[in-house]
Amino acid sequence: MGVVVLAPDKNLFWGGGSGLDRTDGVEHSAAVNTLIQEQLPQDVAFDPANVFFTGVSGGSLMLSGFFMPAFGAAYKTGVMLNCGALAPQVAVVDAATLAASTRIHFQSTQNELALLQPAIPKAVAAYESLAADAGLSAAEVGALQTVDASPVGGHW
Repeated sequence: MGVVVLAPDKNLFWGGGSGLDRTDGVEHSAAVNTLIQEQLPQDVAFDPANVFFTGVSGGSLMLSGFFMPAFGAAYKTGVMLNCGALAPQVAVVDAATLAASTRIHFQSTQNELALLQPAIPKAVAAYESLAADAGLSAAEVGALQTVDASPVGGHW
């Protein structure tokens, strides 16, 4: 089963703000966590230990910059970040668990938006650093965190 969640913003802009400045990232991330933990169990049967995440563009910025650092360790699953990523913008809760139990895939293209071109590698480096600081070997980090910017094209 999949669930698509639209941004709780009048412009459908995940994290609010503009560009890389996601002024409502904390609030939007908390709303997603509340939806999964409190509302969805009332509406559908699902395995709360098997919830994976994906975002595109601003959704990836919100997930990587705010949601995963704050709530990712509680899920111990994975996230696919498409055409966007930020290094954690908030304190990382239980960084060791997040790093050791979460698959993270960064997906982009060869002609990504100029604004995102430096942000995505910084996010990759930040999450790799979290994993290394948690004691994971380079091979373990490579198995859990993958990057692909090979498709020809631009921002999806």
